[in-house]
Amino acid sequence: MADRAFDMSEFMRKDGPAEAPSAAETAEESAAAPEATDGGDGGENLELDVQKAVVEELAADKVRLERRLEERAARLRSAADSYMALMERCAWLESRLAAAEKNRDAGARADALRRENEKKNGEIARKDAEIARLLSREIDMQERNPNALALLDRDAELPDRFPGESRDHAIEAIREAAAKAEKEGFVRKAQVLEGVLVSNEPNGTLAARRSELAAVLAKNNNLVTGEVIEYLKSRGLSHAREGGFLSAAEILRFYY
Repeated sequence: MADRAFDMSEFMRKDGPAEAPSAAETAEESAAAPEATDGGDGGENLELDVQKAVVEELAADKVRLERRLEERAARLRSAADSYMALMERCAWLESRLAAAEKNRDAGARADALRRENEKKNGEIARKDAEIARLLSREIDMQERNPNALALLDRDAELPDRFPGESRDHAIEAIREAAAKAEKEGFVRKAQVLEGVLVSNEPNGTLAARRSELAAVLAKNNNLVTGEVIEYLKSRGLSHAREGGFLSAAEILRFYY
């Protein structure tokens, strides 16, 4: 009865092949036989008993079905709980993975900055060594040749109109003279001047001011504007020359 619903018509059918009655059923039928011969009440009681048995069986089937449904619902809830736990675990793992990736990127950036810092420190150390070498060379030259710098000394009582440029102008003039002497074949003169140049390096003031003036002229489209005139005055220079005025190119060539 648990596998399929009970069919009353099939149960009551009498023309089908009869099953062999059990010993208990034979005893019950023998006990009920006298009552059946008494009249119609015995047949009605038998039908009621059958209906009662059918109802009880159906009720038992219902209980079994409800139990199975409850078991399946419990398994479904357990599966849902397991699924949610699994999703939470996945979310946790993803967060850990993201944190690990972030830490790895931060570590890579730190390593790159550390390598860059080491590189800069190496460059600074090399520059310091070069400066120390040049200072040592300058001191050594002055000790070996005390008159090396004196060759370019100027009278302290004479005013210096262009502080910082006098030395560079003198060195540049000596360099031009050395190039001319070598070109014309005056070997000894060229060697002497070259020795002076080796012992007296320019300090860079002349080159810096020459570049500064060139930038001012370029800014004014190589025209002698009010800004150019004011700049020349601040340097103690003038654009006027022998009753006329110098052009931008002439100013740069004449003064620097």
